[in-house]
Amino acid sequence: MKRRTFLVRSLSLLAMSTTGVALSGCGFQLRGLDQQALGFDTLDLNAPPTAFTDELKRRLNSDGVTLTDDAPLRLNVGSTEVKDVALGGGDLNYEEVELNLAVPFSVQRSSDDAYVLDQQVIEVVTTYQASDGNLLVRDDLRSQAVEALQRDAIRQLLERLSALDRL
Repeated sequence: MKRRTFLVRSLSLLAMSTTGVALSGCGFQLRGLDQQALGFDTLDLNAPPTAFTDELKRRLNSDGVTLTDDAPLRLNVGSTEVKDVALGGGDLNYEEVELNLAVPFSVQRSSDDAYVLDQQVIEVVTTYQASDGNLLVRDDLRSQAVEALQRDAIRQLLERLSALDRL
């Protein structure tokens, strides 16, 4: 009996630890543990209509920030710039491409237009390998890489905004 109990407990412990490692390795997080604690509830967003702006609005709304014109702070986001840099191919049919995303932004007080954060630029970089022969897959890989860069840039932007209440 004791041996069977030991085996059952050992196997269940192994299964739980394997599940925990697998979930942490795939990026799984419990809801609410990684949310930014922004020091404000409302924000005025001044940004051009782009996919980056749409994702930023969605993320701010999910963090509990209401976007309104009469907020005490104004977030100015400039046009995002994506640059492709060919790094060369490791294989005959594949080329490694580096993507750079630059997002200029600043934060102003709405009452007197004074800058709380002067213009700064968030720069994020990633690489992907693309096949020269398959252009459809190449475009899909590029768009997935741009989306990942946008999410990373938004995360960095929210980290900088969360530091505003400590200034």
